[in-house]
Amino acid sequence: MKCVNDQDSSRIRMEIGFPLDAHSCIRVQCPNCGLDFKVDMAADVLHDVLAWSVSRAFRSASVRDGTTAEPVKQTHCPYCGHSATSQNFLHPEHRGYLKNLAFREYVEPMVSEIFDSAFRGLRNNKFLRVTHTSGPRSVRPMVGPEPTDMVRVRCLACSGLFKVDAGWPGSVRCPHCAIDLFAT
Repeated sequence: MKCVNDQDSSRIRMEIGFPLDAHSCIRVQCPNCGLDFKVDMAADVLHDVLAWSVSRAFRSASVRDGTTAEPVKQTHCPYCGHSATSQNFLHPEHRGYLKNLAFREYVEPMVSEIFDSAFRGLRNNKFLRVTHTSGPRSVRPMVGPEPTDMVRVRCLACSGLFKVDAGWPGSVRCPHCAIDLFAT
């Protein structure tokens, strides 16, 4: 993970990594049925999902990051067929990781700088003495390794790869193109 403030103070660039399993799939969760599955997202789609999610994490911490990333790609739940933007399928563990990471890497240093600059002029005042010390930063959030579990399915219509629970009893829908695939 790397956090870089660009020359323009309203933009932040963060390089974030998420754990993939041995088949380069990322775990996601359906917002409708709550079941986990995995998808092999292209790098540009994954970037879109993460950019939107980081922007959302900053907004929830009341920080303006200057981005207007809008959701683009639709994902479909292989179990219940629910369709929504890919960002809505981000796994809760990953969403919490992004929020905690944004807070630690951007919000904490920004708040510390605000206090330092606000009281800078009062430090040498002979009538009032203000001191500010920053405590230890919060613990760096981590997201664990991703196990290589679930059954791989390759869609014959779009060639998209995804994984579903081995115990799923029925047919599945391709998360990429929404074609119904039947299990035998």
